[in-house]
Amino acid sequence: MHLSAPREGLPPLLDSASLIASGAEKLANGHGPIAVDTERASAFRFDERAFLIQLRREGVGTLLIDPAGAGSRFGSSSGSVGPDSADVHAALDELGQVMNSAPWILHAAHTDLPALTTLGWRPTQLHDTQIAGRLLGMGQPGLLRMLEEFLDTTIDKDKGREDWSARPLTPALLSYAALDVELLLELLDEVVPLLHQAGRYEWYLQDCAAVLNQAEPLRVPEWRAVKGAQSVRNPRSLAVVRALAEVRLGWAQAHDRPLERTIHSKDILALASHPRSAEHQLRRVRMPAPLVDVARTAVREAVALEQDQLPQPIAPNRKSMPDHRVWEEEYPRAHRALSALDSAVKDLAEELELSSDALAVMRHLRPAAWELSRVKPDKDDPIGSFETTLGETLVSHGSREWQRELINNRCLGAVIVAMG
Repeated sequence: MHLSAPREGLPPLLDSASLIASGAEKLANGHGPIAVDTERASAFRFDERAFLIQLRREGVGTLLIDPAGAGSRFGSSSGSVGPDSADVHAALDELGQVMNSAPWILHAAHTDLPALTTLGWRPTQLHDTQIAGRLLGMGQPGLLRMLEEFLDTTIDKDKGREDWSARPLTPALLSYAALDVELLLELLDEVVPLLHQAGRYEWYLQDCAAVLNQAEPLRVPEWRAVKGAQSVRNPRSLAVVRALAEVRLGWAQAHDRPLERTIHSKDILALASHPRSAEHQLRRVRMPAPLVDVARTAVREAVALEQDQLPQPIAPNRKSMPDHRVWEEEYPRAHRALSALDSAVKDLAEELELSSDALAVMRHLRPAAWELSRVKPDKDDPIGSFETTLGETLVSHGSREWQRELINNRCLGAVIVAMG
């Protein structure tokens, strides 16, 4: 079956304080978890804030919320607000009280939660149907694939890259957005019994809780967040990076424009690599015309800074593990541990019919292998020393308890043998 429009018809867009408040009242009178999705516009705007929020609950149907409506501060990265902003803010807070009192269902929740937590919203429990699909052996499935697999239904998924910040939103866009939550409640009802049957429901709960715990509101990036800035070691070059990053940030925020469409990070790094000629080379860099003189002044001032005014590169953590690319020659025991651990995890994932990254990714395995290579076994319990190190390192780098238990029980022996 193909759904081209919501089954109950296209719901109205709630884009004023009074409409959002009435939506909050309706949602409060529903029951069960709330299906949630957002539409963002980071390719067109400064950040990942939501320009449309889709909600669906039993007894309510679908609600389409415009958090940028009527000049709300949530629709502006610069903080400018319209005359109705206080009322919209109050209505969104009222809606948030309902949202914060219920479980949510999302698909790929990690992409939506920053925008939602920026509004002050957080569920009592998170359900993520993509996580369910991953634990049912589907890799990293999109919503369309899961709807086809479990509900024998398709929906259109061809408008995700539209400019959702543009107004008015057309009926076609609103229909597309509404369909993203149309079947999430039914989908969850289908996959939960399958997770129980597979003995993986506890894994699912742990993974969902971890995603929710890691969710943070959107933040204005610091200048060191420029892509590649961590590799710049010359302080004067770093001063140029800082100057251009701050110019870029101020312009992008003021004009609600993506950072990379203001000045590209690779251009910032290229200019910084030759700080003395950076001012001259600026003429070759694509940026908004009014920004050129501002950038030129900033670079000139950065190059002229006294030595004690220059930013310093972040010193490497001497306690951290060395670059894994030198392990084979300089740390052969760690190299053997990583090779064996990676191979054992892949074999275990294949046995469980999971993708290997459902068990662990390299940011988990490399530190675990490094710490295992440094273990000095306890005479009375040599295996226990390795078990403790592996488990603690995995968990400290983000592994869940179910992953720790499986990897420790099923993969550790091969690593110990490989290290010799």
